[in-house]
Amino acid sequence: MESIIIAIVLGLIGTVFNKMNKSDEDKQPKKPTPTPTRIPDQRSIGKFEREKVEEKSFTENETVLNSHYEKTKQQVEETILQLAKEEKQLERQIHLQKQKVNTFKEKRHPLMANEDELVKGIILSEILGPPRAKKKQIRD
Repeated sequence: MESIIIAIVLGLIGTVFNKMNKSDEDKQPKKPTPTPTRIPDQRSIGKFEREKVEEKSFTENETVLNSHYEKTKQQVEETILQLAKEEKQLERQIHLQKQKVNTFKEKRHPLMANEDELVKGIILSEILGPPRAKKKQIRD
């Protein structure tokens, strides 16, 4: 029973992540790869200016990556919370089903508890049944 629940939870997680990836691809239009900005004659630019340009492009890339990371992290956290809620609901359902089964087991009574009751049952069937004279007897 637990293995089924685990399989269901793993399936839900996989489905949610696939949907997130597809929705991310649909929401974000494909950006053309940025062409490197043309730097006028490298010989005329000093070392300091080149470092500034590289640092600027690095910070831009870093901000884009950080924003993407935060969005993904938030989606994962929401998914985890949702799955935790679903797990609690499933656990409650399992608990209720177990209670129903236990009450059913408690209500069951054995037909014959011991040999004395079995003998009494046979005697009562003979007494309460139709007379032997009216029963058809088959002789071999």
